[in-house]
Amino acid sequence: MSFDVVASSRIEERRATPWGFVLQTGAQIGLLGVFLTVVGILGMFNKRPVIVGYLTLGYAALGLTFLLAGILIARRRLFPTTAQTLLAGAAAGALGGAITSLLPTVMSFTSLRSVFVSLDNLIYKMLTFGLSAPVGIAALIALATALGSSALCSWSFPTGYAAPWRAG
Repeated sequence: MSFDVVASSRIEERRATPWGFVLQTGAQIGLLGVFLTVVGILGMFNKRPVIVGYLTLGYAALGLTFLLAGILIARRRLFPTTAQTLLAGAAAGALGGAITSLLPTVMSFTSLRSVFVSLDNLIYKMLTFGLSAPVGIAALIALATALGSSALCSWSFPTGYAAPWRAG
């Protein structure tokens, strides 16, 4: 009898909504992007070319974090239509990109190098794609939005084509 009382008193009244999960995923992906930058992983990876002259491992790692936002949204199947899921992935990617873009925004006004050794001018140029601050930050958010929604496209493919994406 006492177990029933304790168990019923611990029932949580909090209900998770699909859009709440989208916001939570976008915030976590954005913080992951900030973490990868502050720790120095993106700066170190940016020196390694994947496709010489076009793509470095740093850009690939940053892009994969935004792609991960769409994958996490798609795997949960929280929305009834593909269009809603596509919009949710784009929103999670955009939020992740906006949080990550706070770093170059702050870096354009003040130097954070005294606190975080890895935040030098090269990482600033990487996060803004070598463009001016407003244009580079807008490009980062646009890229994050596109990658967040593009991951969802693979879930709408027929099973034979989407199997490598779904299996990981």
